[in-house]
Amino acid sequence: MTNFSINFSNSWFLWLLIPAVVFTLWPYFRLAKKYRRTRNRIVSIVLHLLIMALSISVLSGITIEYDVPNTENEVILLVDVSDSSSQASAQKKDEFIQTVINSSDSMFKIGIVTFGFDQVYAAELTNQTEGLYTEYLRAPSPDTSATDIASALTYASTLFKNPESARIVLLSDGVETDNRAKDVIKSIAAQQIKVDTVSFPEETGDEVRIVSIETPDRNIRVGEKFKLTV
Repeated sequence: MTNFSINFSNSWFLWLLIPAVVFTLWPYFRLAKKYRRTRNRIVSIVLHLLIMALSISVLSGITIEYDVPNTENEVILLVDVSDSSSQASAQKKDEFIQTVINSSDSMFKIGIVTFGFDQVYAAELTNQTEGLYTEYLRAPSPDTSATDIASALTYASTLFKNPESARIVLLSDGVETDNRAKDVIKSIAAQQIKVDTVSFPEETGDEVRIVSIETPDRNIRVGEKFKLTV
């Protein structure tokens, strides 16, 4: 349990504690000492004070807040590091990752997977986040020649130990070259794994996506000229 705090919505009611204590103790101290120190008298005065304190606390709108770390919660940051990502985009992703790690405060497990054409488990799931960002930076890079978001999502979904409290956060520009991410998200959601996305769109407009290449439907001889449709 962390960040324990007690708040009052009507704190000015707490001033009632002063007369409550005075009116409780005044008749007590007016008694002779031999009648004051009896067990029944002391128990009675303590219970009276407790009831008065609790009643005034209720009038004051007391609320108790605290955080209970749930280490069963698991989050995997799925980071697109393919060649389509610019250096500026990569820097923004790193800043986002740092922010998530710092704000987690070891309240849940975090893991990092980088991907392009294939995937690398850059930082394994842990709630000991100190050094996690450095581990991510030192991890080997995947094949960045393509972007297979669907396979990366499928891979990340297999790393959880508690799928019912798991979440994948996809950091990408959304441009994919292999398979279709939408086709696998439903199957991942069926496992009770949540998928969130954080978009890092590229500002440059000079990128080209090749969808298909068509060649003649006959055997081509070496050196022969032919029409190629892209």
